[in-house]
Amino acid sequence: MFSRLTFWLVSWISLLCDFHVSSCGTNCSDAPVFSPSRLVVKHGDSASATCSVCRSCINQISGLETSVGDVTENGTVISWNVTSLTQWTITPMCYYSDPDTGDQCCTELPVTVYKPPSSVSMAVFNHSGPLLEGGQYTLLCRVHDVAPVQNLAVTFYRGHTALDLSRSNSDAHKPVNENYTLNVTMRKEDDGAQFWCKAELELGPGGPQRPPVVTSQKITATVHYKPNLQVASQSRDVTVTEGEALRLSCLADGNPHPSYTWTLPASRSSRTSSDLSVASVTPAHEGRYTCCARNSVGAVNVTFTLTVQRLERTTVTPSTTQTVTTAEPSGSSSFSPSLTSGVLALLCTSSRCSHRLGIMFSCYGSLAVLLLSIVSDSHVSSCGTLCSDAPVFSPSRLVVKHGDSASATCSVCRSCINQTSGLERSVGTVTENGTVISWNVTSLTQWTITPMCYYSDPDTGDQCCTELPVTVYKPPSSVSMAVLNHSGPLLEGGQYTLLCRVHDVAPVQNLAVTFYRGHTALDLSRSNSDAHKPVTENYTLNVTMRKEDDGAQFWCKAELELGPGGPQRPPVVTSQKITATVHYEPRLEVSPHSTKLRVTEGASLLLNCSAVGNPGPSYNWTVPESQNRPTDSSSLSIQSVSSEDGGTYACSASNVLGSVHVTFHVEVRPNYTPYIIAATVVALIVVIVCVSVCYVNYYKHNRMGQYNMKDVFRLHKQLIPVTST
Repeated sequence: MFSRLTFWLVSWISLLCDFHVSSCGTNCSDAPVFSPSRLVVKHGDSASATCSVCRSCINQISGLETSVGDVTENGTVISWNVTSLTQWTITPMCYYSDPDTGDQCCTELPVTVYKPPSSVSMAVFNHSGPLLEGGQYTLLCRVHDVAPVQNLAVTFYRGHTALDLSRSNSDAHKPVNENYTLNVTMRKEDDGAQFWCKAELELGPGGPQRPPVVTSQKITATVHYKPNLQVASQSRDVTVTEGEALRLSCLADGNPHPSYTWTLPASRSSRTSSDLSVASVTPAHEGRYTCCARNSVGAVNVTFTLTVQRLERTTVTPSTTQTVTTAEPSGSSSFSPSLTSGVLALLCTSSRCSHRLGIMFSCYGSLAVLLLSIVSDSHVSSCGTLCSDAPVFSPSRLVVKHGDSASATCSVCRSCINQTSGLERSVGTVTENGTVISWNVTSLTQWTITPMCYYSDPDTGDQCCTELPVTVYKPPSSVSMAVLNHSGPLLEGGQYTLLCRVHDVAPVQNLAVTFYRGHTALDLSRSNSDAHKPVTENYTLNVTMRKEDDGAQFWCKAELELGPGGPQRPPVVTSQKITATVHYEPRLEVSPHSTKLRVTEGASLLLNCSAVGNPGPSYNWTVPESQNRPTDSSSLSIQSVSSEDGGTYACSASNVLGSVHVTFHVEVRPNYTPYIIAATVVALIVVIVCVSVCYVNYYKHNRMGQYNMKDVFRLHKQLIPVTST
């Protein structure tokens, strides 16, 4: 009975205490003060705080309410400690009350218990396989086992470019799995791009110096798009003088790689390459040439109407080409690729400017300032940066464009009493408000600057400081592209060095340079320099030329990677595109092996020696001695073959890089068809004559003389049976 009474008494007193504290005021003039004023604790870690109940407490009743941990009182200071904080929601409350007046006052300590994501994954929602240009897709970023989710910021990236920032509306405190989505429209430039997402817990100044960050895997996009012609898609009229070379290009860029189909004038074979070349044009080549570039996504067509101007003379004198070089003014930079000659030239001049900074001091003033600066530098440079209560900058890192304004605030310490504090900087203004120091600069023009916030205890000599990393950047003024130490056409199989020159950029160690062939990224280069001021940097890439690179466009892209604190769209500058002219030896479009042909006398004969090469190949035919058919075209045609046309025909296709050969062995068979027809006619006549003679003889001996009509017609009596009734 006594134990039951004791239980009810304790419960009643507890309820009274709860009611007493819950009704206390939080806006008192002398409210309890927690230090720190806010706690951010990783789940499972230890936590501690102290509460200064009041400044002038006399006979007040005070305490600290908490669901976990140990509480220790020392006068008006109450300490709270917990070895391992595993509760997701907890709010310690410090209070006091005056028993005479009944006044009550309390302060709550905000506690954030967090857990970084266990993993982050990235995918394309409800889709697998290649993506289509212009298609709408949903990127899904799934964050696993994170708390509190309302403090989570998820950023979607394409390469190094931030696309979007997403947050959750959930107020859950315990770990949850959260999905974040972003709708994107695919472009052909996204082929090969890497998409990924980053999950960052933003826990504020009381959180860890480096906020917890977890990134997903990178998914590489394969974007399929229909062919895009690299020449004008409109119908074109082409006029060529008889005997000149002709080259029609239908080169297109597409994914999958397009296939080509040429529709040529009547009586000409079709082609399946992107280019159509004729070494020497004749009037027979006139007509419409239609090329279709096609892949699984779509097709594109281009039509050329060829007109051949006939020559009145038989001898053609080659025209000469004169190249005129125009000098650029001093101090400028230019690059001019020639499409016809394939000459790649780079004229570049640079100038350097030196800047001098003069500082003048008056005699006595300068001496005093220098002495104070030396003492101050000596004092702060010896402070520690790993203190338990180090100053905290907000933001923790600054990225500023050269010449722009910049600002930051420093919370010196959470429990500063009689400490000497300050913020060292070389430019800008400083404003102090208690333990918070603000730094502002209207135009930041220094390339290297590191503001430092510090405090020191004059009694113990303890010193502590924190530096603010500041990155001052300048986008490149220009980017140029060239082939190093080379001009003119490139050779198939040759080793060349592509030079990408980035002008006037800072800081160069944050620069990423990507080389491209068309839309295909070839290589990513970075600099080892640690210069902070603007410099001009060269980046190179060794490439081996292929014949498929003829007509390809090479260029480079310079991108400043400035991290999360930088601009949403990183500064990007691209070079001009240089079109490569690749020379390669001829390659036969027919079998290079010797071919045996059997032709009947009187039939037509067409021998084809077509080859592709750059420059366009010239052709030379070697024919049997009995023939007199000189030709310099890719094919040799005989309308009606005679016995004299039999023999060996050799064709050679050559240009300045080499030659290829093919041999045809032609055997002419006699045409026996007329003789067979004549013999058949004669035999038929002989048969008809013989049959006629035999019939006349038979008719004369057996059918001539006196005849009885009854015998002739076999008219005899017939007996008809009669039945009796």
